[in-house]
Amino acid sequence: MALEGAYFAPSLVTIPVPMLLVQQLFAAAGAALAITLLFAPAGWSFSWRQSLRARPWHAWLWRFLASALSYLVFYWVFGGLNYALVTKPYYGAHAGGLAVPAAGTVLALESVRGLLIVFSVLLLLLSLQGTRRRLVTTTGWLIFAIGGVIPLFWQVTTLPLLLLLASAGEIFFQNFLTGAVSAGLLGIERTDG
Repeated sequence: MALEGAYFAPSLVTIPVPMLLVQQLFAAAGAALAITLLFAPAGWSFSWRQSLRARPWHAWLWRFLASALSYLVFYWVFGGLNYALVTKPYYGAHAGGLAVPAAGTVLALESVRGLLIVFSVLLLLLSLQGTRRRLVTTTGWLIFAIGGVIPLFWQVTTLPLLLLLASAGEIFFQNFLTGAVSAGLLGIERTDG
């Protein structure tokens, strides 16, 4: 995510943070639409409107916020583990322009990222049909691929292989598990049509 880059690799991302925030909001909306168009069944626009009626607004709100919070928890657990075991020397040496922002900055950034990640799969979750297991695996793999693998490919020429592999493992657990929690909380299990 470019917004993180402004703090974790400031020499590589020079766009002002407010512009990055707007850019990331549009990117999440575009991702939500693209994911839904590519992976949702036919008639999805009717399906998601019908799904929204399945719960009151406050149930949707707490589920959405809990899903976003799950990303923050997974980020701190798996990111902290990866930092302690692998990436700390790279950040200390500023490899590839890496920097360690203050903990409060990381908390704010990752809170925003959690909201954007869940937002990017919300329409898909409202329109998917199938079992809870299908919802969980589909959403988890999509978030990992789009929010993890693709951005790591952009770093192949700037970061060492060990750092890329360790980051891929960290991102897998963060994103896949966030997708699983989001699907569990926001998805509506149905096997019709």
